[in-house]
Amino acid sequence: MQQFLGIDLGTSAVKCLVADATGGILAKARRSYFCTPTGKKGYLEQNPWDWWLATKEALQECLEMLPNNHIAAISFSGHMSAPVLMDRECNVIGNAILIADTRSKSESARLRSQYMDAFLQTTGNIPIDAFTVSKLLWLKHNRWDLYKKIHKIIFPKDFIRFMLTGKLATDYTDAGNTLLYNPKQREWNRTLIEAVGLPFAWFPPLFESTDLCGVVTKSAAKETGLAEGVPVICGAADMACSQIGTGGFSEEIMALTLSTSIQMVVAMPAFLSSLTGKWTYHPSANVGEMYGMGSIFSGGMSVDWLYKLLNNTNRISADAYFKLNQMTQERYEAVPCNDLIFLPFLTGSGSPWFDAKDRGGFLGMTADVSREDLMIAVLEGIAFNIKDNIDLIEHGCAKKFKIHLAGGGSKLTVWVNILANILNQPIYVLEQKDVSSLGAVILAGVGIKAFVNFADCFKVFNKVERIVESDKRYLEHYILKYQKYQKWHDGTRERQLEKGE
Repeated sequence: MQQFLGIDLGTSAVKCLVADATGGILAKARRSYFCTPTGKKGYLEQNPWDWWLATKEALQECLEMLPNNHIAAISFSGHMSAPVLMDRECNVIGNAILIADTRSKSESARLRSQYMDAFLQTTGNIPIDAFTVSKLLWLKHNRWDLYKKIHKIIFPKDFIRFMLTGKLATDYTDAGNTLLYNPKQREWNRTLIEAVGLPFAWFPPLFESTDLCGVVTKSAAKETGLAEGVPVICGAADMACSQIGTGGFSEEIMALTLSTSIQMVVAMPAFLSSLTGKWTYHPSANVGEMYGMGSIFSGGMSVDWLYKLLNNTNRISADAYFKLNQMTQERYEAVPCNDLIFLPFLTGSGSPWFDAKDRGGFLGMTADVSREDLMIAVLEGIAFNIKDNIDLIEHGCAKKFKIHLAGGGSKLTVWVNILANILNQPIYVLEQKDVSSLGAVILAGVGIKAFVNFADCFKVFNKVERIVESDKRYLEHYILKYQKYQKWHDGTRERQLEKGE
């Protein structure tokens, strides 16, 4: 039976997943890596060679779990916006600047000042540090030693594919996060690239996410343990893959992923002016389509932060998460009317404000507050921020979405209960949680024509594990608490504006 390999290159780890044509998961492996220390505030960089070393180890572990090495196709998911700089000899020069890096504020401000209309008309997005164009201009202004050596730029998943095939390319979904791609014409926006002062020659050939982009070379086979000649499918950006892995390509579904950062993804036929600057727009792996995305940067990170703080540890094991869920669930059921409120902006806010000056905090602390109360408040605060975004997108689209939930946070049943109660609607928890990895597997299957389309694949590879309904006993409590949360956050933002911050 055919086997499909998905390689998901995240910002903190690479995950490899092998599944067969019936949807059975045959092997999984994960390897972590870290940001390269810079000692500078707002700088987040990684060495692409660290990704490759981690990927090789994860691949080898996966292959050892398989009864045979009959991989029919390989594809990829990768974190977005981080440019991998290649010279004429295809050597990596410098580190990749990650999506959350904020060093390019002045470049983003200049782009908004001079080219806002051009970006809005072609992409629907306002230039912010999270997009690649600002990072490239920062290199031009601050690292001329690297800038002058650049021959091509690719993206994280493209680098791993290059190491397997020896071919430089990218796909439409990763191109979209540069802001230098025109989704209507489906090609690089040469006019805008040259207008902002970048060389058009830097930008690599574009492929569909399901296109064949080479085969595993002899040298790569020797280095990884993969068989020589295995078809390698182009792959997609991680959120485009998560859209596939959650079934979010359907216009009736919102894909909600609870991870270190949290994303809400919906298929969108057109840009909505009401969401400009509040959500972002991206090309989908579904040919010619787009998706809108809301992002909460310190979502699951806030949960990890509080757990580590309260337990004086730097690591969270699977057993620790089980205990966290158990103790918090018991407290939640016993004391549903806790008034403690948390603002989930430890690294500034994401959608719909995108304000780096926003800060987190607790309101309503008393002497009898317990550890469990603090954790419940954190889970609620993040859920309130999710509600901010869902209310916005549903108002803009004039419809209600069915929520498919995935990501590691969906394993915390208390968090899912809190979400259902705050949103006051059913939550459809998916069986497979690593949906970016699963999306890469699906791309591999569709890429070699083992499946007709993404919808057919989703039916095979993922399904609803359980439906969590809202508990009406919490309804009035959360209506009032959400109003307090909004009032506190709005007041904080107003005070910042008054101070000119």
